Amino acid sequence: MFTFLIKKDEKDSTCVDVFWSSIKEKLCENQIKSVETNYDLTIATEVTGQMTMYVKSTTGRIAKRCSDSVEQNPSKRLAKDSTSEPIEDTTNNPFLSSDKDEVHDSNATTTQTLDPALQHYAGVVQRWKMLRDDNSAAHTDPFWWGVLDLRKENVAPCPDLPRAETFLSADIVQEVREMAHSIFKEERARISPSAAALLDALAISEVGSLRMLGKEVIARGLGGLCLLLAKGDQLNDKEDSSVDGDNAMEDLLKKVKMDDDETGYIARCLMDVDIWVRVYGGSSLSERTIDMHLIGPCARTPGSMFIYGENHSNADREEKMSRPNGARSGKPCDFIFMVEGGVGENTGPKFRDHHDKAKSNFVDIIKVARAQHIQLQTELVQQSGFNPLPPILSKALDVIPISFFQIIGMHIRFYMLLKVNGDIFAFWEWASEDLTLM
Repeated sequence: MFTFLIKKDEKDSTCVDVFWSSIKEKLCENQIKSVETNYDLTIATEVTGQMTMYVKSTTGRIAKRCSDSVEQNPSKRLAKDSTSEPIEDTTNNPFLSSDKDEVHDSNATTTQTLDPALQHYAGVVQRWKMLRDDNSAAHTDPFWWGVLDLRKENVAPCPDLPRAETFLSADIVQEVREMAHSIFKEERARISPSAAALLDALAISEVGSLRMLGKEVIARGLGGLCLLLAKGDQLNDKEDSSVDGDNAMEDLLKKVKMDDDETGYIARCLMDVDIWVRVYGGSSLSERTIDMHLIGPCARTPGSMFIYGENHSNADREEKMSRPNGARSGKPCDFIFMVEGGVGENTGPKFRDHHDKAKSNFVDIIKVARAQHIQLQTELVQQSGFNPLPPILSKALDVIPISFFQIIGMHIRFYMLLKVNGDIFAFWEWASEDLTLM
Protein backbone atom coordinates (compact mmCIF):
# COMPACT_ATOMS: atom_id res chain seq x y z
CA MET A 1 0.00 0.00 0.00
CA PHE A 2 1.32 3.35 -0.95
CA THR A 3 0.73 7.11 -0.99
CA PHE A 4 0.98 9.96 -3.49
CA LEU A 5 3.60 12.66 -3.27
CA ILE A 6 3.51 16.00 -5.08
CA LYS A 7 6.64 17.32 -6.69
CA LYS A 8 7.91 20.46 -4.95
CA ASP A 9 11.25 20.42 -6.75
CA GLU A 10 13.62 17.82 -8.16
CA LYS A 11 14.65 16.56 -4.71
CA ASP A 12 11.75 17.33 -2.38
CA SER A 13 8.17 16.12 -2.02
CA THR A 14 5.22 16.68 0.30
CA CYS A 15 3.11 13.83 1.62
CA VAL A 16 -0.47 12.81 1.03
CA ASP A 17 -2.13 15.12 3.53
CA VAL A 18 -0.56 18.15 1.82
CA PHE A 19 -1.51 16.65 -1.54
CA TRP A 20 -5.20 16.66 -0.76
CA SER A 21 -5.15 20.18 0.70
CA SER A 22 -3.05 21.74 -2.05
CA ILE A 23 -4.16 19.92 -5.19
CA LYS A 24 -6.32 22.88 -6.25
CA GLU A 25 -3.30 25.15 -6.41
CA LYS A 26 -1.32 22.51 -8.31
CA LEU A 27 -3.87 21.81 -11.05
CA CYS A 28 -2.39 24.21 -13.59
CA GLU A 29 1.20 23.35 -12.79
CA ASN A 30 0.93 19.73 -13.93
CA GLN A 31 3.46 18.72 -11.29
CA ILE A 32 1.79 15.65 -9.85
CA LYS A 33 4.00 12.61 -9.69
CA SER A 34 3.94 9.51 -7.54
CA VAL A 35 6.73 7.73 -5.67
CA GLU A 36 6.87 4.64 -3.52
CA THR A 37 5.60 5.00 0.05
CA ASN A 38 3.16 3.11 2.19
CA TYR A 39 -0.54 3.72 1.59
CA ASP A 40 -1.25 4.60 -2.04
CA LEU A 41 -2.84 1.33 -3.18
CA THR A 42 -5.65 1.92 -0.67
CA ILE A 43 -6.16 5.49 -1.90
CA ALA A 44 -5.90 4.51 -5.55
CA THR A 45 -8.34 1.61 -5.31
CA GLU A 46 -10.68 3.64 -3.11
CA VAL A 47 -10.81 6.41 -5.72
CA THR A 48 -11.10 3.79 -8.48
CA GLY A 49 -14.07 2.31 -6.68
CA GLN A 50 -15.63 5.74 -6.27
CA MET A 51 -15.19 6.33 -10.02
CA THR A 52 -16.88 3.01 -10.78
CA MET A 53 -19.83 3.92 -8.57
CA TYR A 54 -19.89 7.38 -10.15
CA VAL A 55 -20.13 5.87 -13.64
CA LYS A 56 -23.11 3.73 -12.65
CA SER A 57 -24.98 6.40 -10.71
CA THR A 58 -24.26 9.27 -13.10
CA THR A 59 -25.45 7.38 -16.17
CA GLY A 60 -28.86 6.81 -14.67
CA ARG A 61 -29.03 10.26 -13.12
CA ILE A 62 -28.27 12.28 -16.24
CA ALA A 63 -30.60 10.10 -18.30
CA LYS A 64 -33.40 11.02 -15.94
CA ARG A 65 -32.80 14.75 -16.37
CA CYS A 66 -34.62 14.83 -19.65
CA SER A 67 -37.21 12.10 -19.02
CA ASP A 68 -39.91 14.66 -18.28
CA SER A 69 -39.24 16.52 -21.51
CA VAL A 70 -39.22 13.58 -23.90
CA GLU A 71 -42.82 14.05 -24.95
CA GLN A 72 -42.09 17.70 -25.70
CA ASN A 73 -39.53 16.64 -28.32
CA PRO A 74 -41.08 13.63 -30.10
CA SER A 75 -38.99 14.18 -33.23
CA LYS A 76 -35.83 13.42 -31.26
CA ARG A 77 -37.17 10.44 -29.39
CA LEU A 78 -35.82 7.04 -30.37
CA ALA A 79 -38.09 4.53 -32.05
CA LYS A 80 -38.99 1.81 -29.58
CA ASP A 81 -37.62 -0.93 -31.80
CA SER A 82 -34.26 0.70 -32.60
CA THR A 83 -32.05 -1.44 -30.40
CA SER A 84 -30.01 -3.46 -32.87
CA GLU A 85 -27.22 -0.98 -33.67
CA PRO A 86 -25.02 1.07 -31.36
CA ILE A 87 -25.88 4.75 -31.52
CA GLU A 88 -23.30 7.42 -32.10
CA ASP A 89 -23.63 11.18 -31.91
CA THR A 90 -21.57 12.54 -34.82
CA THR A 91 -22.69 16.14 -34.45
CA ASN A 92 -19.28 17.22 -33.17
CA ASN A 93 -17.24 14.37 -34.62
CA PRO A 94 -13.81 15.75 -35.51
CA PHE A 95 -12.83 12.58 -37.34
CA LEU A 96 -14.08 13.95 -40.66
CA SER A 97 -11.95 14.30 -43.75
CA SER A 98 -10.96 17.82 -44.77
CA ASP A 99 -10.78 16.80 -48.43
CA LYS A 100 -13.96 14.68 -48.46
CA ASP A 101 -12.02 11.42 -48.55
CA GLU A 102 -13.76 8.50 -46.94
CA VAL A 103 -12.88 8.09 -43.27
CA HIS A 104 -13.51 4.83 -41.43
CA ASP A 105 -14.05 5.00 -37.68
CA SER A 106 -14.90 2.07 -35.41
CA ASN A 107 -18.64 2.56 -35.68
CA ALA A 108 -19.50 4.07 -39.05
CA THR A 109 -18.33 5.26 -42.46
CA THR A 110 -18.90 8.89 -43.35
CA THR A 111 -17.90 11.34 -46.06
CA GLN A 112 -17.97 14.89 -44.77
CA THR A 113 -15.75 17.91 -44.43
CA LEU A 114 -14.16 19.07 -41.21
CA ASP A 115 -16.34 21.54 -39.37
CA PRO A 116 -14.64 24.99 -39.34
CA ALA A 117 -15.32 25.16 -35.62
CA LEU A 118 -13.11 22.09 -35.18
CA GLN A 119 -10.10 23.24 -37.19
CA HIS A 120 -7.92 23.03 -34.07
CA TYR A 121 -8.37 19.24 -34.33
CA ALA A 122 -6.92 19.18 -37.88
CA GLY A 123 -3.64 17.68 -36.64
CA VAL A 124 -5.53 14.92 -34.88
CA VAL A 125 -7.56 14.11 -38.00
CA GLN A 126 -4.50 14.03 -40.24
CA ARG A 127 -2.55 11.78 -37.89
CA TRP A 128 -5.57 9.50 -37.42
CA LYS A 129 -6.15 9.09 -41.18
CA MET A 130 -2.51 8.15 -41.73
CA LEU A 131 -2.43 5.70 -38.83
CA ARG A 132 -5.64 3.91 -39.79
CA ASP A 133 -3.95 2.67 -42.97
CA ASP A 134 -1.65 0.56 -40.80
CA ASN A 135 -3.73 -2.22 -39.24
CA SER A 136 -0.80 -3.43 -37.15
CA ALA A 137 -0.90 -0.13 -35.24
CA ALA A 138 -4.22 -1.24 -33.73
CA HIS A 139 -2.17 -3.42 -31.36
CA THR A 140 0.59 -0.93 -30.59
CA ASP A 141 -0.84 2.61 -30.65
CA PRO A 142 -3.94 3.78 -28.73
CA PHE A 143 -4.38 6.60 -31.23
CA TRP A 144 -5.44 4.04 -33.85
CA TRP A 145 -8.58 3.91 -31.69
CA GLY A 146 -8.80 7.70 -31.41
CA VAL A 147 -7.31 7.86 -27.90
CA LEU A 148 -4.73 10.57 -27.16
CA ASP A 149 -1.91 10.11 -24.67
CA LEU A 150 -1.79 12.73 -21.89
CA ARG A 151 1.14 11.14 -20.07
CA LYS A 152 4.51 12.78 -19.64
CA GLU A 153 7.27 12.08 -22.14
CA ASN A 154 9.24 8.82 -21.95
CA VAL A 155 6.86 7.10 -19.55
CA ALA A 156 6.46 3.34 -19.94
CA PRO A 157 4.80 1.33 -21.30
CA CYS A 158 5.16 2.51 -24.89
CA PRO A 159 7.39 5.49 -24.00
CA ASP A 160 7.94 6.34 -27.66
CA LEU A 161 4.27 7.02 -28.42
CA PRO A 162 3.58 10.62 -29.49
CA ARG A 163 1.83 12.62 -26.79
CA ALA A 164 -1.29 14.75 -27.15
CA GLU A 165 0.77 17.94 -27.46
CA THR A 166 1.97 16.70 -30.86
CA PHE A 167 -1.51 17.06 -32.37
CA LEU A 168 -3.39 19.54 -30.18
CA SER A 169 -2.66 23.06 -29.00
CA ALA A 170 -1.22 23.52 -25.54
CA ASP A 171 -4.44 25.24 -24.44
CA ILE A 172 -6.64 22.27 -25.35
CA VAL A 173 -4.25 19.78 -23.76
CA GLN A 174 -4.13 21.86 -20.59
CA GLU A 175 -7.91 22.08 -20.56
CA VAL A 176 -8.25 18.30 -20.76
CA ARG A 177 -5.62 17.80 -18.06
CA GLU A 178 -7.40 20.26 -15.79
CA MET A 179 -10.65 18.40 -16.38
CA ALA A 180 -8.94 15.16 -15.37
CA HIS A 181 -7.54 16.78 -12.23
CA SER A 182 -10.97 18.22 -11.43
CA ILE A 183 -12.66 14.84 -11.79
CA PHE A 184 -9.98 13.24 -9.65
CA LYS A 185 -10.48 15.85 -6.96
CA GLU A 186 -14.26 15.42 -7.12
CA GLU A 187 -13.99 11.64 -6.76
CA ARG A 188 -11.57 12.04 -3.85
CA ALA A 189 -14.16 14.25 -2.18
CA ARG A 190 -16.69 11.40 -2.41
CA ILE A 191 -14.66 9.37 0.07
CA SER A 192 -16.39 9.52 3.44
CA PRO A 193 -15.05 12.03 6.01
CA SER A 194 -14.22 9.13 8.31
CA ALA A 195 -12.17 7.30 5.68
CA ALA A 196 -10.44 10.52 4.62
CA ALA A 197 -9.51 11.22 8.26
CA LEU A 198 -8.05 7.72 8.66
CA LEU A 199 -5.98 8.09 5.48
CA ASP A 200 -4.63 11.42 6.71
CA ALA A 201 -3.88 9.90 10.10
CA LEU A 202 -1.94 7.07 8.45
CA ALA A 203 0.03 9.62 6.45
CA ILE A 204 1.28 11.53 9.50
CA SER A 205 1.66 8.55 11.80
CA GLU A 206 5.04 7.62 13.21
CA VAL A 207 4.15 3.97 12.73
CA GLY A 208 5.88 3.05 9.49
CA SER A 209 5.41 -0.71 9.55
CA LEU A 210 2.62 -2.25 7.50
CA ARG A 211 3.11 -5.46 9.44
CA MET A 212 2.44 -3.68 12.73
CA LEU A 213 -0.64 -1.89 11.36
CA GLY A 214 -2.07 -5.04 9.79
CA LYS A 215 -1.35 -7.14 12.84
CA GLU A 216 -3.17 -4.61 15.03
CA VAL A 217 -6.24 -4.73 12.77
CA ILE A 218 -6.27 -8.53 12.91
CA ALA A 219 -5.93 -8.56 16.69
CA ARG A 220 -8.05 -5.60 17.80
CA GLY A 221 -9.91 -4.32 14.75
CA LEU A 222 -10.33 -0.73 13.68
CA GLY A 223 -10.42 0.49 17.28
CA GLY A 224 -7.04 -1.06 17.92
CA LEU A 225 -5.67 0.55 14.79
CA CYS A 226 -6.79 4.00 15.95
CA LEU A 227 -5.24 3.41 19.35
CA LEU A 228 -1.98 2.37 17.73
CA LEU A 229 -1.94 5.51 15.60
CA ALA A 230 -2.66 7.64 18.64
CA LYS A 231 0.20 6.15 20.64
CA GLY A 232 2.57 6.27 17.70
CA ASP A 233 5.76 4.28 17.90
CA GLN A 234 5.60 4.31 21.71
CA LEU A 235 2.92 1.61 21.77
CA ASN A 236 3.86 -1.90 22.81
CA ASP A 237 1.85 -5.03 23.37
CA LYS A 238 1.10 -4.10 26.99
CA GLU A 239 -2.08 -2.33 28.02
CA ASP A 240 -1.37 1.40 27.94
CA SER A 241 -4.03 4.09 27.65
CA SER A 242 -1.61 6.96 27.07
CA VAL A 243 -2.34 9.02 23.96
CA ASP A 244 0.12 10.90 21.82
CA GLY A 245 -0.05 14.63 22.36
CA ASP A 246 -0.18 15.53 18.70
CA ASN A 247 -3.37 17.57 18.34
CA ALA A 248 -3.53 16.98 14.59
CA MET A 249 -3.57 13.20 15.07
CA GLU A 250 -6.08 13.47 17.89
CA ASP A 251 -8.40 15.66 15.82
CA LEU A 252 -8.23 13.26 12.89
CA LEU A 253 -8.93 10.17 14.95
CA LYS A 254 -11.98 11.83 16.50
CA LYS A 255 -13.51 11.86 13.00
CA VAL A 256 -13.00 8.13 12.45
CA LYS A 257 -16.27 6.19 12.78
CA MET A 258 -16.15 2.50 13.61
CA ASP A 259 -19.29 1.68 11.59
CA ASP A 260 -18.25 3.45 8.38
CA ASP A 261 -17.93 1.01 5.47
CA GLU A 262 -15.15 2.88 3.69
CA THR A 263 -13.13 3.21 6.88
CA GLY A 264 -13.54 -0.51 7.46
CA TYR A 265 -12.34 -1.11 3.90
CA ILE A 266 -9.06 0.71 4.63
CA ALA A 267 -8.54 -1.37 7.75
CA ARG A 268 -9.19 -4.57 5.78
CA CYS A 269 -6.62 -3.50 3.19
CA LEU A 270 -4.02 -3.15 5.90
CA MET A 271 -4.89 -6.61 7.15
CA ASP A 272 -4.76 -8.13 3.65
CA VAL A 273 -1.40 -6.52 2.92
CA ASP A 274 0.00 -7.87 6.20
CA ILE A 275 -1.13 -11.37 5.21
CA TRP A 276 0.32 -10.89 1.73
CA VAL A 277 3.71 -9.81 3.07
CA ARG A 278 3.81 -12.43 5.81
CA VAL A 279 2.69 -15.40 3.70
CA TYR A 280 3.70 -14.60 0.11
CA GLY A 281 6.11 -11.66 0.22
CA GLY A 282 8.96 -12.29 -2.19
CA SER A 283 8.43 -16.06 -2.44
CA SER A 284 5.41 -16.62 -4.70
CA LEU A 285 4.96 -14.00 -7.39
CA SER A 286 2.75 -15.73 -9.93
CA GLU A 287 0.21 -13.53 -11.67
CA ARG A 288 -2.77 -15.28 -10.09
CA THR A 289 -1.24 -15.15 -6.61
CA ILE A 290 -0.80 -11.40 -6.87
CA ASP A 291 -4.33 -10.94 -8.21
CA MET A 292 -6.06 -13.11 -5.62
CA HIS A 293 -4.18 -12.09 -2.49
CA LEU A 294 -3.24 -8.45 -3.11
CA ILE A 295 -5.00 -6.75 -6.02
CA GLY A 296 -8.37 -8.47 -5.63
CA PRO A 297 -8.83 -7.73 -1.91
CA CYS A 298 -7.79 -4.10 -2.36
CA ALA A 299 -10.14 -3.74 -5.35
CA ARG A 300 -13.18 -4.65 -3.23
CA THR A 301 -14.13 -1.08 -2.45
CA PRO A 302 -17.52 -0.55 -0.78
CA GLY A 303 -20.35 -0.63 -3.31
CA SER A 304 -18.22 -1.74 -6.25
CA MET A 305 -18.31 -5.14 -7.97
CA PHE A 306 -15.97 -6.81 -10.41
CA ILE A 307 -15.56 -10.14 -12.14
CA TYR A 308 -12.14 -11.74 -12.32
CA GLY A 309 -10.38 -14.23 -14.55
CA GLU A 310 -10.00 -13.51 -18.29
CA ASN A 311 -13.66 -12.64 -18.77
CA HIS A 312 -14.64 -11.21 -22.15
CA SER A 313 -15.78 -7.59 -22.16
CA ASN A 314 -19.35 -7.23 -23.40
CA ALA A 315 -18.73 -3.57 -24.19
CA ASP A 316 -15.80 -4.49 -26.43
CA ARG A 317 -17.88 -7.20 -28.09
CA GLU A 318 -20.70 -4.74 -28.82
CA GLU A 319 -18.21 -2.26 -30.26
CA LYS A 320 -16.75 -4.97 -32.50
CA MET A 321 -20.21 -6.03 -33.69
CA SER A 322 -20.75 -2.53 -35.07
CA ARG A 323 -17.89 -3.01 -37.54
CA PRO A 324 -18.35 -4.46 -41.04
CA ASN A 325 -16.55 -7.70 -40.14
CA GLY A 326 -19.46 -8.84 -37.99
CA ALA A 327 -19.81 -10.29 -34.51
CA ARG A 328 -16.72 -11.22 -32.51
CA SER A 329 -15.88 -11.97 -28.91
CA GLY A 330 -14.90 -9.19 -26.56
CA LYS A 331 -11.36 -8.76 -25.30
CA PRO A 332 -10.60 -10.97 -22.26
CA CYS A 333 -9.53 -8.97 -19.19
CA ASP A 334 -8.43 -9.95 -15.70
CA PHE A 335 -10.68 -7.45 -13.93
CA ILE A 336 -13.93 -6.03 -15.31
CA PHE A 337 -15.78 -3.70 -12.98
CA MET A 338 -19.56 -3.93 -13.07
CA VAL A 339 -21.40 -2.79 -14.97
CA GLU A 340 -18.59 -2.27 -17.53
CA GLY A 341 -17.37 0.83 -15.73
CA GLY A 342 -13.68 0.03 -15.42
CA VAL A 343 -11.07 -2.58 -16.36
CA GLY A 344 -7.76 -3.94 -15.10
CA GLU A 345 -5.09 -6.26 -16.47
CA ASN A 346 -2.12 -8.03 -14.91
CA THR A 347 0.49 -8.59 -17.61
CA GLY A 348 2.46 -10.79 -15.24
CA PRO A 349 5.51 -10.58 -12.98
CA LYS A 350 7.89 -11.97 -15.61
CA PHE A 351 7.31 -9.18 -18.10
CA ARG A 352 8.87 -5.74 -18.36
CA ASP A 353 7.65 -2.41 -19.70
CA HIS A 354 9.39 -2.86 -23.04
CA HIS A 355 8.01 -6.35 -23.71
CA ASP A 356 5.53 -6.83 -26.56
CA LYS A 357 2.90 -8.37 -24.27
CA ALA A 358 3.07 -5.37 -21.96
CA LYS A 359 2.50 -3.07 -24.94
CA SER A 360 -0.34 -5.09 -26.44
CA ASN A 361 -2.07 -5.46 -23.07
CA PHE A 362 -1.70 -1.72 -22.56
CA VAL A 363 -3.44 -0.93 -25.85
CA ASP A 364 -6.06 -3.62 -25.20
CA ILE A 365 -7.25 -2.20 -21.89
CA ILE A 366 -7.34 1.31 -23.35
CA LYS A 367 -9.50 -0.03 -26.18
CA VAL A 368 -11.81 -1.79 -23.71
CA ALA A 369 -12.11 1.37 -21.60
CA ARG A 370 -13.03 3.29 -24.76
CA ALA A 371 -15.64 0.65 -25.64
CA GLN A 372 -17.08 0.95 -22.14
CA HIS A 373 -17.47 4.70 -22.57
CA ILE A 374 -19.16 4.20 -25.95
CA GLN A 375 -21.50 1.68 -24.32
CA LEU A 376 -22.42 4.27 -21.68
CA GLN A 377 -23.37 6.69 -24.45
CA THR A 378 -25.48 4.04 -26.17
CA GLU A 379 -27.28 3.21 -22.93
CA LEU A 380 -27.80 6.88 -22.18
CA VAL A 381 -29.38 7.44 -25.58
CA GLN A 382 -31.65 4.47 -25.06
CA GLN A 383 -32.66 5.50 -21.54
CA SER A 384 -33.23 9.15 -22.36
CA GLY A 385 -34.94 8.64 -25.71
CA PHE A 386 -32.85 11.33 -27.40
CA ASN A 387 -30.57 10.80 -30.40
CA PRO A 388 -28.42 12.78 -30.74
CA LEU A 389 -28.12 13.63 -27.07
CA PRO A 390 -29.09 17.18 -26.13
CA PRO A 391 -26.19 19.41 -24.98
CA ILE A 392 -26.96 19.00 -21.26
CA LEU A 393 -26.64 15.21 -21.51
CA SER A 394 -23.71 15.29 -23.93
CA LYS A 395 -21.71 17.54 -21.60
CA ALA A 396 -22.58 15.37 -18.62
CA LEU A 397 -21.36 12.30 -20.50
CA ASP A 398 -18.08 14.00 -21.35
CA VAL A 399 -17.06 14.24 -17.69
CA ILE A 400 -17.74 10.59 -16.85
CA PRO A 401 -14.33 8.90 -16.48
CA ILE A 402 -13.50 5.25 -17.08
CA SER A 403 -10.82 4.14 -14.65
CA PHE A 404 -8.43 1.32 -15.55
CA PHE A 405 -5.13 -0.12 -14.36
CA GLN A 406 -2.30 -2.35 -15.55
CA ILE A 407 0.24 -4.38 -13.59
CA ILE A 408 3.59 -5.04 -15.26
CA GLY A 409 6.12 -6.97 -13.23
CA MET A 410 5.60 -5.75 -9.68
CA HIS A 411 4.48 -2.26 -10.72
CA ILE A 412 0.90 -0.99 -10.96
CA ARG A 413 -0.28 2.03 -12.91
CA PHE A 414 -3.71 3.67 -12.64
CA TYR A 415 -5.28 5.58 -15.54
CA MET A 416 -8.38 7.57 -16.36
CA LEU A 417 -10.02 7.70 -19.81
CA LEU A 418 -11.97 10.83 -20.77
CA LYS A 419 -13.93 11.95 -23.80
CA VAL A 420 -12.38 15.00 -25.47
CA ASN A 421 -14.65 15.72 -28.43
CA GLY A 422 -16.75 13.55 -30.71
CA ASP A 423 -14.80 10.32 -31.20
CA ILE A 424 -11.62 11.68 -29.63
CA PHE A 425 -10.70 10.30 -26.22
CA ALA A 426 -7.68 10.78 -23.99
CA PHE A 427 -6.12 8.90 -21.11
CA TRP A 428 -4.17 10.20 -18.14
CA GLU A 429 -1.94 8.33 -15.69
CA TRP A 430 -2.71 9.44 -12.14
CA ALA A 431 -0.78 6.89 -10.04
CA SER A 432 2.23 4.67 -10.56
CA GLU A 433 3.62 2.56 -7.71
CA ASP A 434 5.61 -0.55 -6.89
CA LEU A 435 3.73 -3.37 -5.21
CA THR A 436 5.01 -4.11 -1.74
CA LEU A 437 6.98 -7.31 -1.13
CA MET A 438 8.04 -6.95 2.50
